[in-house]
Amino acid sequence: MPGAADWSALRDTITAWCESGFNLVRASAALHIHRNTVVYRMHKIEQLTGRPLREHRTTMALYLACLADQLGGGGAAHRSGLAHRSSGGRNEGSAGDSSAT
Repeated sequence: MPGAADWSALRDTITAWCESGFNLVRASAALHIHRNTVVYRMHKIEQLTGRPLREHRTTMALYLACLADQLGGGGAAHRSGLAHRSSGGRNEGSAGDSSAT
């Protein structure tokens, strides 16, 4: 489970990557970090969630959780979203899981 500083960096990485049109170079520029750092963080996110970011539903669920976390003051999505997923569980009531096919 990531600490508060890690969570903030991972949340910002997901947000920047999505808002940059899933472009690593633009995301790294927005974050003022090297492109390889974005790649490293994305790999870390995949390890924690157990899901590849190539899955659009996963990416969008994480993006929405990050936005909610930013709006809610910083810790809500960490406690209930990413941390829960990293243990192999699913948030049955989350926005990303409500449209199962």
